[in-house]
Amino acid sequence: MRPLCETIVKDILPAFRALIARKLIEKYNFTQVEDAKKLETTQPAISYHLSSKRGCKRLTALESIFFVKDAVNKITQDIVESKIDFTNLTSVMHHICKVIKNEYQIH
Repeated sequence: MRPLCETIVKDILPAFRALIARKLIEKYNFTQVEDAKKLETTQPAISYHLSSKRGCKRLTALESIFFVKDAVNKITQDIVESKIDFTNLTSVMHHICKVIKNEYQIH
């Protein structure tokens, strides 16, 4: 069994980023390049997220958690309105991972 921190880094964070990337593109018509700039990653990484090649192990589980859906909606809205930068996004994602770990027992 992997340590929880490894699960978060390898599965939870990529899935969470995939949800954000998909929402920015589908709802706000971002391009993959714009999406990558906002999430401080590369366009190929966004493409992987959208094709479910990265972050897909936990995607379905995370999508079913209301807290995660709400967080994705809030984060994407803040990104669109330029209310959040990458440093703040990292802090928010850290908090979300702690909540997921503590409340939802994802291993």
